[in-house]
Amino acid sequence: FLTYKEGSPERIRIATFDFDQLPADFNQWSYQFPEQELLRAEETWEGSLFPPLASFSGSRSDGANQIRDPGIFADDDGRLYLFYSGQGEDAIGLAELVVSPQITGPTEVTTGQNANYTLNLDPQVTATSLHISLSEPFDLNFNAESSALLFSYQGNNSYPVQQSLTTAAGSASYQLAHLNEQDEETLTFPNRYYAPPGASLSFRNLLANSSNAQIAELQTSFDGVLWQNIWRKVGGSTENSFSFVTLDLGGLEGRAFYLRFRYHHDPLRAGTLVSGAASNEGWFIDEVSAQGLEEVTLLSEQAFPQSTFTLQDLAPTITPHLNINTELEDRFLLEANGLHAQEATGLGKPFVLRIRNSYEDFLDNYFTENERENATFTATNGDPDGDDIPNLAEHVFGLNPRQTNVPPFGIQQASNSEASFTFPWNPASGYRYTLQMSADLEDFDDIQSSEKSQPLTQGDLLEITIQPNLDTSLLEAAFFRLRIEP
Repeated sequence: FLTYKEGSPERIRIATFDFDQLPADFNQWSYQFPEQELLRAEETWEGSLFPPLASFSGSRSDGANQIRDPGIFADDDGRLYLFYSGQGEDAIGLAELVVSPQITGPTEVTTGQNANYTLNLDPQVTATSLHISLSEPFDLNFNAESSALLFSYQGNNSYPVQQSLTTAAGSASYQLAHLNEQDEETLTFPNRYYAPPGASLSFRNLLANSSNAQIAELQTSFDGVLWQNIWRKVGGSTENSFSFVTLDLGGLEGRAFYLRFRYHHDPLRAGTLVSGAASNEGWFIDEVSAQGLEEVTLLSEQAFPQSTFTLQDLAPTITPHLNINTELEDRFLLEANGLHAQEATGLGKPFVLRIRNSYEDFLDNYFTENERENATFTATNGDPDGDDIPNLAEHVFGLNPRQTNVPPFGIQQASNSEASFTFPWNPASGYRYTLQMSADLEDFDDIQSSEKSQPLTQGDLLEITIQPNLDTSLLEAAFFRLRIEP
């Protein structure tokens, strides 16, 4: 817990430091995780009515919009409190610290399995909602040559953000400029993102004619309201060429967040305002790209007050988004919101749920690591044993893809009007089947059918017998097939 002496206003923040890796000189300390704003003056006694001015050492008796000197107090009952000073050092405050609901349980499961999960709550917090999101790889490459602005822009709207006079590559770049005192210009990325290990972000930028009161920043936010810097450049020296910036997003690993570029004028810093949006004024950005970053899509936000739930409870939301492409990981983010003293706690760090498709287990069981890197072995339509039964069919029918198998279907004709089909089925596959019929082998339609099942002697397989609910004797020809899908 810390404050910045020159903060405007000075306010309490929270950051993560690895003290085993820090030098003795605290001036050289740096945090591992983007700092977050925790508390600022909101009450009159804290100084909320006074203007937000930069702090200086010592007490203030003339009133100040500043809170400082955070200290932690752990009570015997397990509750945590934050002591701090208000109006500079003119008052003492005490606030209870609570943690957003945290989810625990298995982090990796296979389709067809079930698992139990628990919401861990502070004694004074109740769970109110559960957010389920899909996190999946995507290509982030933003260039100003696009006909539409890919970012969400906020500012004075008095100049073209996409311009062609000052560029790094191609025919255009983005520009943020100040026309008035205290201007704040932002370009917010269009989505929410998740950072797996190794994720990074890069861009080219040029901070042209500006003063040291004009500041360029790349910021992140976990809620879209409070923003903190992960990169910063102060104006004052005119740059003549674009420089390339690459940021390791390791400090955001395992978090879901928003991103934005911000160019703002801070009148409390020494320096005049260089106003204007000419080709040599403001901040220019180009060739924005990300490596390894994932896009987060909210699938469901539902009331969820109970403290325990199962994977089966999540299945209606998650199942439609599972895929059988083994090169992609099915990753879902679970985040819980809570209520403390009638105020929302906000979403904490997401619980990352990795769901392995049963087809992945099938490949692991039958193929070596080197073979699994070869599409000949791993593709769902692959047929490494040459028996004309593709891998996916071998999986759902419980067959060995390394042995030549005969088609596992049986046809029984009880009468001219009745026919039934038998086949083995692997219920742990996580797939389902539908009987379809065609009169010409071109157009197949789902048909109603009756079925029964019984255990087979081989492992956990079932023998399925399925019969169409129609009189086939009335048909000149009838062709049947099984449609298999997750």
